[in-house]
This record gives sequence, C-alpha cells and structure tokens, in this order.
Amino acid sequence: MVTKLQEKLLVLLVIIAPALTLLSRGVVWGADSFAFMSVACGKPFVNDIGHPFFAQLVPLFNCNFVLIVGVMTFFYGIGLLGLWVFGNRVLKKNGYMLPFVVGSLTPLFFLEALRFENQLFGFSLAFVGLGLFTIYLELRDLYVDE
Repeated sequence: MVTKLQEKLLVLLVIIAPALTLLSRGVVWGADSFAFMSVACGKPFVNDIGHPFFAQLVPLFNCNFVLIVGVMTFFYGIGLLGLWVFGNRVLKKNGYMLPFVVGSLTPLFFLEALRFENQLFGFSLAFVGLGLFTIYLELRDLYVDE
C-alpha cells in the first residue's frame, strides 16, 4: 500500500526529472528548440518568419538557460497536477498513477518537457483545463440536488 506522502514524492520526482536532465545536459533538445533559443539570445530574424504568439514572448527569457528550464518545469508540473486531479476523480485511490504514467512511461509528454517549443505549453494548458473541468464536476456534484 502506497502512502499519500509516497504518492506526492513519486509525482514530484516525475515533475523534476526533465529539469534535472536539462540542467545536466546544458542544452535544450528538439528541432525548433534552437530557433526559439536563438530568438531568446537576441537573433530576432527567426521571429520575422511569422511564428505564433509564443515566439513573441521568447525574447523576454533573455538567453537565461536556468530561467527557461524553470518555466518549462513549471508548465510541465502544472500539466501533471491537472492530470493528478483528473486521475483522482476517475481512478479514485490510484489517481496518482495517471501523472506518473503520462510523465514517465509515455514518452511523448516527457520528451516535450525537454524541448523549448510550443507543444509543451499547449499540452500543459490542455491538462490544466482537464483538471479544472474535473474540479467543476466535483463542485457541481456537491451543490446539485438530485
């Protein structure tokens, strides 16, 4: 039987794993990551091609690798927390397994957490939306008289 503390530590370990990987490598990984890094480092010619809204925010990172990894870890973490909320509703007491599986055994989301690209932020916001919708359903169940 897994205790609540062990569940939280397991999810926390999955959240910080990409950050530890990125900090140990010293470079982000992915095809578009280098384009976004060049914009963050002051080469705006990539931005003139017509990148989406996210690319307009990239120069604010000011080529600070630790800040970029921190922001990526934050979005990855809130995405997994949204999945945790959803998992607790669907899987009940094994809800902690959903962010663990998606964050570690499913390569797509973990690899997106290593890339400085739009997809990580899109996935994270989608998972947060799923978690917020789950909270809405729980609150609705509390206040709706049947």
